[in-house]
Amino acid sequence: MESWLNDPAVADIFYIGPSDFGLRLEAKCVTQGKKPSLELAGNDGVAIWRDAHLDRAVQALTECFLGSGQICMVPNYTVVHPDIADELLRRLGEAVDALRPGYPDDPETLLSPVVRSEKFFAFLDQAVGAGAQLLRGGHRIEIDGTVSGNGPFLQPTVLRVDGLAGARCARRPPPTGC
Repeated sequence: MESWLNDPAVADIFYIGPSDFGLRLEAKCVTQGKKPSLELAGNDGVAIWRDAHLDRAVQALTECFLGSGQICMVPNYTVVHPDIADELLRRLGEAVDALRPGYPDDPETLLSPVVRSEKFFAFLDQAVGAGAQLLRGGHRIEIDGTVSGNGPFLQPTVLRVDGLAGARCARRPPPTGC
């Protein structure tokens, strides 16, 4: 990276990855007179209020599993009004249970292989250790959906954290493949 920053023939630097490194790189680019184009790993969320249309909310949340959550543009946490949380989670659980891994040419496939899952499992362990409740998923699976210690896919995973005070386990951005 330093050689690109110092090379007078390089005018633009494109970066895709974690935000902390990307922001440091941006500062270096500006200092060196380079144009930074950054696609930073997101930590977007969804807020669902008590008058939400629950079927549409579940559909939107289910779409967050597109690419197994490895796409920067999909939200990775949800804040739900307590009056509807139980019903939303019940419906979301049913929808998540219906998701299956598949091949890329299948238009119904949302789940893609996840090669590097260390950060996912580290976050999952940290979140559950801090009080999050694992409602769905949390395992590697094969293409047929069977749990496997080395399967290429991750089960769609849903955690519940009650109350904003308990959200400490969710403050660190969950890992994505961005």
